[in-house]
Amino acid sequence: MRRLISGAVILGLCGAALSIWVWTLCQDLPDQAAIKRYRPQLSTEIQDVNGVLILSVGQSKNRIWRPLGSLSPWLIRAVITSEDDTFFEHKGYRFDAIKEAIRKDLQEKRYASGASTITQQLAKNAFLDRDKTLIRKGKEFFLARRIERTLSKRRILELYLNVVEWGEGVYGAETAAQVYFHKTAAELSLAESALLAGMLPNPLYFNPFERYDKVIKKQQHVLGLMENNGIITAEQERTARESLVRFAPRDSLERIASRAQPPTTCFTTTLLEYLEQTVGHKRLYQSVRPISLTLDMAVESELLRQHNQTSGEWVLVAKEEDTVRGFACIGEGSFEDESPQMGNLRLSALPRRELFNENLLLSAAKNERLTGDRQ
Repeated sequence: MRRLISGAVILGLCGAALSIWVWTLCQDLPDQAAIKRYRPQLSTEIQDVNGVLILSVGQSKNRIWRPLGSLSPWLIRAVITSEDDTFFEHKGYRFDAIKEAIRKDLQEKRYASGASTITQQLAKNAFLDRDKTLIRKGKEFFLARRIERTLSKRRILELYLNVVEWGEGVYGAETAAQVYFHKTAAELSLAESALLAGMLPNPLYFNPFERYDKVIKKQQHVLGLMENNGIITAEQERTARESLVRFAPRDSLERIASRAQPPTTCFTTTLLEYLEQTVGHKRLYQSVRPISLTLDMAVESELLRQHNQTSGEWVLVAKEEDTVRGFACIGEGSFEDESPQMGNLRLSALPRRELFNENLLLSAAKNERLTGDRQ
């Protein structure tokens, strides 16, 4: 009898200790209201008239928001297949994966396997630190359950694909697509999508510019998983495996990693100064929509070459009544020969400070709207 009583007391104490541990873990976790309010830090894009990215400005991370419907279906399928193939079935965690991870951790005497679902990865990337500790893993587990009770699967997947790291300084699918392939996330092919999905377990290590062969091996593994799961056909798998993936220049990743920016034009300098004053720093650097200018980078390069000029503090514009179209930035306000033309429009030069006239500047920015609800 004494043994039974002692055993019951010990079990009770263990249960109480476990309850206190769980309660302590959950104390500083975001509640459901905070989870619903969560918005990732974004970068604001400034594009030329053709959609070419001139500048990306952000508070701390290079991240461009895209709703789930604006991402390639191939990318969504590849990521789910490789990272969490039961994503639509579980409630934030998988006990079979957790048991396997514990087995590997004990075998290798370190945190060798994460066993994280997409929901757990979202919890880590959005709300927690990256420390590989038992306490952080416990918080991740309970927070993932709370996220699943709060958000739809579609919203969880959308947030994850916009916050996950894809290399040093590269956050979210849109930034990854632009940095690695010079295209939008909507345009990613099956081969490109499988490659990006293969990088996710360790994006800093699986850098295609440094470990190309290893990254291709990961890509082919993802393609094999997609075929085995019936996501793609054998013919699609073979075609994607054999297709040549064309990467953007390496300096695009190096620039992102170093937080460097391409040289600004007098146009973007003026626009940023103006918007800082009018809409404020916070709204400017959390814009959802790109700011599209009438500036044409290709035309600017050609005009500078033709007239032997360098980019500077003057803006070549075409005035039509109360509107202005800015085409290029130049170093001088006069030309040795007659002023250039753009089609039927005669171009003239304005000091960039004159663009601070609101009508002139905002007519040169085709889409100056910086507000709007994120998806």
